[in-house]
Amino acid sequence: MARKPRVRSARRRLEPARLATFVYTTAWLFLLIAAALAYNFRADLVGPGKIAEWEKSMLHSVWFAMLGGVAISYKGIYDHWKHSDWASGGWGLWYVGRPLSGAITGIMTYLLLQVVNPNQTPSLPTLAVAAFVLGMQDKRFFQFLASVSKLILTVPDDYAQAKPAPKKPVLAPASGVVPDTPPAAGPPAGTSFSDHGGLVLLNANLVLVFWGKTWEAGASPSAREVSGAVAEVLAGDYLSGLKQYRGIQGATLKDSITVADSDPPAVFRDDDVADLLQGLMSSGKIVEPDQAAELLYCVVMPPGCRFQDEHVIGEHSYFLYWHLDLGQLDVDVNWAHFAWVTNDGTLDSLTTILSHELVESCTDPEGTGWTADSGPCPPTGWCEIGDVCGDTGVVNGVTVQSYWSQSDAACVIPGKSA
Repeated sequence: MARKPRVRSARRRLEPARLATFVYTTAWLFLLIAAALAYNFRADLVGPGKIAEWEKSMLHSVWFAMLGGVAISYKGIYDHWKHSDWASGGWGLWYVGRPLSGAITGIMTYLLLQVVNPNQTPSLPTLAVAAFVLGMQDKRFFQFLASVSKLILTVPDDYAQAKPAPKKPVLAPASGVVPDTPPAAGPPAGTSFSDHGGLVLLNANLVLVFWGKTWEAGASPSAREVSGAVAEVLAGDYLSGLKQYRGIQGATLKDSITVADSDPPAVFRDDDVADLLQGLMSSGKIVEPDQAAELLYCVVMPPGCRFQDEHVIGEHSYFLYWHLDLGQLDVDVNWAHFAWVTNDGTLDSLTTILSHELVESCTDPEGTGWTADSGPCPPTGWCEIGDVCGDTGVVNGVTVQSYWSQSDAACVIPGKSA
């Protein structure tokens, strides 16, 4: 019974240190917020328009890494302050230094990404996520730096070149979907789309991934028939109507692969699709996002499986692809844009869904490009140029879906057979 008062007394002695640490950490948080506000709203003070793009990227990396350091400091204040060594074990200096070590982490995150991907500057959202995560995981980050140093300063044969397991992909919070029931009528008067300034794919490189053993066991339609149909669509005028959307030129069928060593779940999720693509990229079976421009991965499902929402038959979105290979000094952090389509066993249905996702992936791959201001939008997801139209037609012998033309204020199928 006598021990309990001593425990409470020890905790009371720790409270002033805990409060001081909380105030210090909060001061850093407000300082970061003030810096962000000044950067965005007081151009006369910081002059963001005068700095180079690489300097802008560096500042973003440092800011988000420091924010990660502040976030993990708060966690320590809440979770570990009752430990007996919280004040006596030197943790005070850890809290003092977290924002500063976060700044170092942010600088090195930017530099490492530039070193390993010299031909592609990472997008600001990608850089922000990577810097924030590594800013929180300071121990792992410095272990990574030590591993890179060891690789550089030793003979390659002396270094264990085993590849780590692929990282779990981080999915985007939203997507563009194809509902199982198209709009019952044409778009109403007043339907309009506008450009919100986000990413568009001007010259998409399409990679078809046929998932499941069925594709090598006499599936109908076959993978070859689907690939051939897609090639015909891309060779025709179907995508020519996208030029009005910031000059989109079309798409090219870059690759086609069949994955016959596994099957998708009977009821699959977006995580299943992203995991499949992540594994294929990490193992080199399909091109990685940093190895070609404007890649769009499209997973074609075999008959007999459906999405977790049975009213959705196609979707497009993106995820954060993260791959680390110390043996090859290769670090990849990129957004991977992907789509998937279900398959009822008919080529016409499959190409209709695929064409819907293709035009939307080009004009609005991340939900920030061309989206509807008004129109018959689906109940969930982004409202895009394929969602307000439901007619189908034939282009180069292949059935495709119509899509919205802002310049014509109508649904169109360029290249449609008479």
